[in-house]
Amino acid sequence: MCVVAALGSAVAANPPETFRYRACVTDSDGHAIAGAVVEAYQYPEQGRSPDPELMTNLTTCAEGKFEITLRPYSPLVTSSIARSEPI
Repeated sequence: MCVVAALGSAVAANPPETFRYRACVTDSDGHAIAGAVVEAYQYPEQGRSPDPELMTNLTTCAEGKFEITLRPYSPLVTSSIARSEPI
C-alpha cells in the first residue's frame, strides 16, 4: 500500500501554521484503494515528543483520495483496508 500526498500550501518565508494535505492511497500496482482507513497523527504543541498523538481517522473515497488539514511535520499512516470479502 502506498500513500501519495501533495501539500495544498506553498512554502513561504513565514510558513503557515497548518497545511492542507491531499493524498491518494494505492496498491503496489498504482490502483486506488477505496475504503482505506487513514490515521492522522500530530506531534504535541510543546516540543517533538517521540510519540505523535492520534488526531483522527479518515476513510478514502471511491477514488482512494482523502484530504486533511494538519500542522507541518505531522505524519499520516494508512492503517487498514476495509474489505467486503475475506482474503
